[in-house]
Amino acid sequence: MDFDLEAIDLLTVMNKKRIPRKDQLIFAYEQLKLELGRRPSYLEFHLKANAESKAVKEFFGSYPGFFHNIGELNNLEKEAFLHYQDWFNEVEKTGMNKSYKMVVLLYMLSKGANDWIEPITPEVAAPFFHHY
Repeated sequence: MDFDLEAIDLLTVMNKKRIPRKDQLIFAYEQLKLELGRRPSYLEFHLKANAESKAVKEFFGSYPGFFHNIGELNNLEKEAFLHYQDWFNEVEKTGMNKSYKMVVLLYMLSKGANDWIEPITPEVAAPFFHHY
């Protein structure tokens, strides 16, 4: 059969409308995972997946929540996600329009797995900011 490109695009759009958005996200993730040969990062999903990455937050709360929902976490990751689920969801909701927020998050993560959730003070974080 010979279809012109507009007809193919129309059929693609019509097919997507029949599949629930949640399932479209999962399908787009699986396609990208096959293409990359590994689990894609959220940035890769946002840039390369054939889906609206913002819908991940809408349906699953966070990208780790998405992984949990589709069974992509190993036991250790699952345990960490369940323990810190509220934190992951909060990070997803927090607007990052202020540049300092990402640097604070980077500093917290740089402290290591045992201390990354400990509260910090401006005096402690200032040297990291200066170096950054």
